[in-house]
Amino acid sequence: MTACLRETAPPLLLKKAEQNVRIMSINKPLRILHLEDEPDFSDLVRSLLEKEGLKADLTLVATREEFEKALSKDEFDLILADYLLPSCNGLEALSLARKSCPQKPFLLVSGTIGDQAAIESLKAGATDYVLKMLPERLVPAIRRAAEEAEEKRQRRRIETELIRREKYFRTLTENALDIVTVLSKEGAFLYNSPSVQRVLGHDSKNLIGKIAFDFVHAEDVARVREGFETGLKHPERTITLEFRFRHEDGTWRYLEAVGQNRLGEPDIAAVVVNSRDITDRKTAEQSLRESEQQYRLIFDGNPTPMWIFDQETLVFLEVNDAALRHYGYSRDEFLAMNIAEMRSPEEVPAMIEYLHKLVATGRIATTGLAGVWRHRKKDGSLLDVEIKWNPVSFKGRAACLAMANDITERKRLEHRDTALSKLGQSLSSATTPAEAAEIIRGIASDLFRWDAFTLDLYSEERDLVIPILNIDTDREGSRFKVPVSGKGQEPSGMARRIIQQGAELILREEPLVMPADVVPMGDTSRPSASLMLAPIRNRTKVIGIFSIQSYTLKAYDQQDLSTLQALADYCGGALERIHAEQALHLSEMRFRDLFEGSPDAIFVEDFEGKLLDVNPAGCQIHGTTKEELIGKTVLDLVPLEAREKVARDFALLAEGRLHQIEGTSLAKDGRAVPVEVRANRIEYGGASALLLHVRDISERKQAEAALRSSEMLFHSVWENSVDGMRLTDEQGYIVAVNDAFSNLVGVAREELEGKPLTVIYSDADDPQSILEKYQRRFKERVIEKPIERRLTLADGKIVTLEETSSFVELRGQPSLLLGLFRDVTAQKRLEEQLRQSQKMEAIGQLAGGVAHDFNNILTVIQGHASLLIAGAGLTGVSARSAQQIAQAAELASGLTRQLLTFGSRQCMQL
Repeated sequence: MTACLRETAPPLLLKKAEQNVRIMSINKPLRILHLEDEPDFSDLVRSLLEKEGLKADLTLVATREEFEKALSKDEFDLILADYLLPSCNGLEALSLARKSCPQKPFLLVSGTIGDQAAIESLKAGATDYVLKMLPERLVPAIRRAAEEAEEKRQRRRIETELIRREKYFRTLTENALDIVTVLSKEGAFLYNSPSVQRVLGHDSKNLIGKIAFDFVHAEDVARVREGFETGLKHPERTITLEFRFRHEDGTWRYLEAVGQNRLGEPDIAAVVVNSRDITDRKTAEQSLRESEQQYRLIFDGNPTPMWIFDQETLVFLEVNDAALRHYGYSRDEFLAMNIAEMRSPEEVPAMIEYLHKLVATGRIATTGLAGVWRHRKKDGSLLDVEIKWNPVSFKGRAACLAMANDITERKRLEHRDTALSKLGQSLSSATTPAEAAEIIRGIASDLFRWDAFTLDLYSEERDLVIPILNIDTDREGSRFKVPVSGKGQEPSGMARRIIQQGAELILREEPLVMPADVVPMGDTSRPSASLMLAPIRNRTKVIGIFSIQSYTLKAYDQQDLSTLQALADYCGGALERIHAEQALHLSEMRFRDLFEGSPDAIFVEDFEGKLLDVNPAGCQIHGTTKEELIGKTVLDLVPLEAREKVARDFALLAEGRLHQIEGTSLAKDGRAVPVEVRANRIEYGGASALLLHVRDISERKQAEAALRSSEMLFHSVWENSVDGMRLTDEQGYIVAVNDAFSNLVGVAREELEGKPLTVIYSDADDPQSILEKYQRRFKERVIEKPIERRLTLADGKIVTLEETSSFVELRGQPSLLLGLFRDVTAQKRLEEQLRQSQKMEAIGQLAGGVAHDFNNILTVIQGHASLLIAGAGLTGVSARSAQQIAQAAELASGLTRQLLTFGSRQCMQL
């Protein structure tokens, strides 16, 4: 094969070289360097070349220096030189040319050159020589020189190529994975390429002379022999077989053999077989068959939409169940479409152009990611999908397996996250809720399409909603701000529902009616058709309400509501920060107002006791100005004798081990002012300091002295009072009693205190009802007027007590009821006796009066009876009657005397 290549390749290549020269002569100007000191001859050469139709670029040089400079550039196809020149001769120029560009054709031109000079020039390497007196020979000589030079170049290239190819084929044979085998007509090995050892483990030399069929698997040997015999009978055929061949280690390897009968060719006279190890391919094919069985499971059961489409027609060839569910089409509907019909109409041209570019560049064979596209479902809704595909062969057609990953939600979240990131950066510069609301409105415009926007703050402590920003859209589509008062108002029914229950999506149906549970804003004649409301929270605390609204029906969905809630939650912290900053500013202002207006003296001191700040009340205590106080130490502001104690106490205050002390401040006029000092740590001017609240307690000290005196007086009265005293709480339990009360009820103090007040009553008095009545009256704060109670004590003694009650209010302690009890039993007995005496006196006075009046009547009776007895001369019955009258009158007179005596005795007793 190599010998044939050597014999046949040069003529073909030379022919091709001649064609190249001809093409060069037609299309490419011949670049000629002309060494000539006569410009006229150079012009003649140019004219001759043009006349013969040979395009040429002629560069004229006249001196040796110019010639050498031109040679250094090596930009010429041929050199034309005069034999005799003033600066050099033709042989010198030839020598220079041989050194610089030995392969360039060199022609000598002269009018005087002899045969000997011509021969020497040819020996020196000149291509040809031409006499100036024969100009008609110049162009053919140039053409011939150019063609010979091209032919030589081609010959050199061919020889180089032959050498390279010989090395290539040798290397290929020695290192090829395929096995080249030469067999005799009996099937014996005549030659094996070295790769037989790498593939089959056999040494090629050890196989020489052995029968190849002996190494073929028993199940395959008959088929291999049949193929071998067919090749022998039909030399024109190329026989291809697959069979198992025994490896040196005893294993079997699958070979694919391609054989050609070359017995009829004298140079070969053998059967040439090219074998390839296809064991891996066979294993792969088996795996492929198994994978194809699993393909349906993987393809049809995959939760990600997948399909196969034709690369040429873009028609769907297969589709899985997930795609049917995701896009809403039936299988027949899906397979009746092409991929362009799934695209959003505006994206179809871009998709077609994209595919054309892939086909034109050949990238469709390796494409793995086709990018992100927008698809249309059967119901017309759009979704963003990330398409990944790979080229496959499906039923003999060039196709692509595509997998569509729905990234609609991911893109929405990415867009949301980008907007929220932008929001976070923008909100950091906001200093007021109104500024923050404007920033939030801008982000909401990036995330949603809306016609109305509201942002309200909510105060949980006051249960008020404070509008911050309201924006509406008029019927012409222009947005306008709705003025807000900034005053708090009670939450509407809808607002309260959002605060308590969370975000809400409201999609109304026509006819649209303004509900009763809202506070309308903007154009109140246009109810919103679609509303999203979300609470603005900082952690779990609701601090505001965020609302996006549209006049379009069903403009939002639950995903939009989730995005709105995320936006609301994201801005909650910023709004709370702004609120906190404003509150801090107000707090600082209030602190300054409190500091300056506090009736108590306030001092700010460092931990060394140096005074940093003081309020007017502090200046008033010390009777001096703020400027005079600043810079002084705590020891400068107390009396000399108290400084040691103050130094110790201040150290304890600074360490936090003491928080309150009492002491004395020194006024400018020398007065010692008793004060109470309370200390707290604060930050002042970027450093830790002590805030001292100093209160003038002169009046309190006086009041305490008075209180102590009062307490002593009360204790004296309590212990020395002849009246019983009792303190009881709201439940009726005795808190304290004095000795007089113990003596009064006949029970020791220890047995009374801590017991119900009914402990002194007998069971007959129903103690429980008495206690309940007391508790009720105590709760109602009912105080009875001084009353007398007749009580049967637990020991059976009956006493009459006069009770006076009043409430005692003790600071920081529950109220108590103070009862004063006085024993009026003896007094009541005397009063009863007095009343009896007074009754007897009245009876005596009545009896005396009656006796007096009756005596007057008896006097008349007695007088007339005496007259009748003495002078009437009565006899008999009349006399006896008169005598009886006189006797009765005398008896009545005695009775009257007794009555008068009784009346007189009563008066004497009084």
